[in-house]
Amino acid sequence: MIIITKQLAKHLPIKTVPKGIIVDPTNVQNIIHTLKQLKKEETVVIYDKTVSKEKDITKPIQVKDHVNKTGLNPLVGIQQKLKIDFIDLSNLYGDTGVVTTCCGKKLDTTINFPSHYLSNLTIIAKSMGVKTKAYLIKCKNN
Repeated sequence: MIIITKQLAKHLPIKTVPKGIIVDPTNVQNIIHTLKQLKKEETVVIYDKTVSKEKDITKPIQVKDHVNKTGLNPLVGIQQKLKIDFIDLSNLYGDTGVVTTCCGKKLDTTINFPSHYLSNLTIIAKSMGVKTKAYLIKCKNN
């Protein structure tokens, strides 16, 4: 399954958006509902928006880790529903790629490879036992 954040989808020409489900990564219930549609052992591939000063980036950028600076933890208040107490967030994406800083609503353009709410999606996926891969797509505007 491919998930595209709404922040990315609204900045891409229709031709360049991978075919997938556009999700509001701030809507936790919608994320849970979407992930419940996965087939057993299916990996979800998540695309979020980034900006970069590097001019030669034209392909999706693989993510190997994130720093959550959104100020949000999507699991607060739903631990009982998901039957979790604590989850280990190491090794969410794999060993190859960049580290993104999840900034929330507004991207911090002073850092390289900021993203919006990628952390929300991957944290919820991990809590549900769903494997993830993530990519950033460079957009011109914030």
